[in-house]
Amino acid sequence: MCWRKCNTLYIFLLFFSLSGIAQQPPEETDFRPPVDFRMLLSGTFGELRSGHFHSGIDIKTGGVTGKNIHSIGDGWVSRVKVSPYGFGNALYITHPEGYTSVYGHLEAFNNDLADYVLEEQYKQKRFSVDIPVPRGEFIFHKGDVIAKSGNSGSSAGPHLHFEIRDAATQNILNPLRFISGVKDYIRPKISGLMVYPESDYSLIDGANKTRKYNLEGWGPVYRLVDGYKINVSGPFSIGVKAYDLLNDSHNKNGVYRYEMFVDGEKTFGWQADEFAFAETRYINSLIDYASYAEKNGRYVRTAIDPNNRLSMYNGKNGVIEFDTPGEHTVKFLALDFAGDTSVLTLNFIAKPYKKTVESLPEKSIVCDNRVLLKWNNPNAYKNDYFSLKTNAGALFDDLCIKVKNEALPENLNGYSGLITVGNSLQVAYLNYSLSVKVTEELNCENEKLCLALYNKGNPVYSGGQYEEGALTIRTRNFGSWFITADTIAPEIKPLNVKVKDGNGNKRNLRFRIKDDFSGIAKYNGYLDDQWVLFQYDAKNNLLFYKPDKYLPEGECELKLVVEDARGNEAVYRTMIKN
Repeated sequence: MCWRKCNTLYIFLLFFSLSGIAQQPPEETDFRPPVDFRMLLSGTFGELRSGHFHSGIDIKTGGVTGKNIHSIGDGWVSRVKVSPYGFGNALYITHPEGYTSVYGHLEAFNNDLADYVLEEQYKQKRFSVDIPVPRGEFIFHKGDVIAKSGNSGSSAGPHLHFEIRDAATQNILNPLRFISGVKDYIRPKISGLMVYPESDYSLIDGANKTRKYNLEGWGPVYRLVDGYKINVSGPFSIGVKAYDLLNDSHNKNGVYRYEMFVDGEKTFGWQADEFAFAETRYINSLIDYASYAEKNGRYVRTAIDPNNRLSMYNGKNGVIEFDTPGEHTVKFLALDFAGDTSVLTLNFIAKPYKKTVESLPEKSIVCDNRVLLKWNNPNAYKNDYFSLKTNAGALFDDLCIKVKNEALPENLNGYSGLITVGNSLQVAYLNYSLSVKVTEELNCENEKLCLALYNKGNPVYSGGQYEEGALTIRTRNFGSWFITADTIAPEIKPLNVKVKDGNGNKRNLRFRIKDDFSGIAKYNGYLDDQWVLFQYDAKNNLLFYKPDKYLPEGECELKLVVEDARGNEAVYRTMIKN
């Protein structure tokens, strides 16, 4: 049951009793699961995702929407967010224990809350809203039904995304520390190994280059195929690919904890208990990003870049350098939250090497005919075709980038050459500024110009601002860019323009909207020139209106206005009858 703002002494006392309790340790909380059916997970906390760590757990809902979602404890609604992307319909409840629970990809909110959100959307004349709710406006008790499960936002299928955050810092916490009910008796699986040289004089099986090795094993024991022993000299690090399985679920989930021991001494650790949103892009340094970009999977690296300040590490920098020649043992452990452990045992043969004046102990970067960017300094580079600027700390480590200008491929039309600035296997931590000059005669308006990243034969819209003969963007990507233009308006295709079916039942007005390049940026619907709420399901290119109290009686004109990111506008008009 949801209580609106205090009209009774009971609610008044409850609200103020909730507001004065200090944060309790996770093990002392009494939260219940957010669902009343068995929890099967399709995603775990800290799981390695594209450009971020997964910030919660994904609870399966049996492939359907509309299941009851419960408040895990007493608390008040502190935020509601609606978006065609990300968590879609999301609800935030703050609890007196000092935590905030988050419920994402919802289909619908509790009725009173749904009415509140609808009024706010009409007030702002926007579908996408982020509403800070006044404290005490909506109070829920433990077990209350707060919403229905759904598939909204960027969800790839029906499920509940569930989080627990520290209410004071908004750091994200592992929900499995607070709630039980997930069955897991299966050990993680270790499926791949990389070994990386960490200096110009390091050798891995006789070569100064990264090596990939095949593994064998089962249960808790993994090793190199046929008991192979790797010859090394100089400092090196390893990268390991692994995943976790849970009972009765076929999803390859994230591993909870990694540890590495070198000759019995712990030298590296990583554990998914807590992180801040500001840390999430450190994932591109934790993993072997180049291997990920080449679709070889996510290898967790034991080397820690100088500008990687991820708090989830709990050991030393995992660069290995043996002091004595001969055989050495490295054990790499992968553990799930239940404590099930798998161990990869590696045997190395260390060979002596000589450090020369030319080969310094520190890892250096050879940058012949390329541009060297320093991670701890501002960087600026300019030539006749483009320029770039980075702030200090924008990179994970020093980075060599290849720069080049060449003619556009015949299948592309544009207003510059193809400008190479590094490659797709490289990535920055923070955005840097990239400006590309217009070198071809323009035949369109400046506001239609944009930069495109040429990725594997396809141009990908990247935006940009035109000023003084150049297009400028801020990006973390590297690769090949060119200036093009988007002059084509979005497409609006009616799917249903009747408010009632043959039996007089209300139906949603539905439209398919698409854009060929820069993407949908704005969408508005009007009935007799009065704004009404059209909802946008971006992943399905669907725009729809659920008949509400703002639908006029009788016949009225429907107008849709859809605009892309470069200001190209499409308008659709028709008459409808209620």
